[in-house]
Amino acid sequence: MGDAGWSARDLLAELAAVRGELTAAREREVAKDERIDLLLVQIAELTTQVQALVLRLSKDSSTSSKPPSSDGPGKRPRGGSSRTRSGRKPGKQPGDLGTTLRQVEDPNERISIPAPAACDGCEHPLIEVPVSVVRRRQVFDLAEPPAPRVTEYAADIKHCP
Repeated sequence: MGDAGWSARDLLAELAAVRGELTAAREREVAKDERIDLLLVQIAELTTQVQALVLRLSKDSSTSSKPPSSDGPGKRPRGGSSRTRSGRKPGKQPGDLGTTLRQVEDPNERISIPAPAACDGCEHPLIEVPVSVVRRRQVFDLAEPPAPRVTEYAADIKHCP
């Protein structure tokens, strides 16, 4: 049978089904529109956060009041020293006689470090074995600089009557 064979009841039922599907489709569309609106708000918030972070990252000591030490290791200092290089390499120069602190015979303090009581390798006791060599090392500590000596001059001043 073709379309002409439909009864009024069948057509009303079909119409009700189509209306139901149409209502459901409209509800889905409204839900999608609400979801899109929420996502647009979230995108706007995230864009604002990204812009703030990019602004923070672009600040360094040359574009803000931050100290140069906060720039981090990747940032090269601008400018630099106004001193010119002498062309000499650092350290002792060729031809210059070096100076070395020599060990003294009478140090201010002497700390004795006894030999171990047993061999580290075979555990043989070393108490009866005589000392064969004394290895000496000396450490030179610099003394604190003395306090400055302060002299005050007080001059008497007189006015002629």
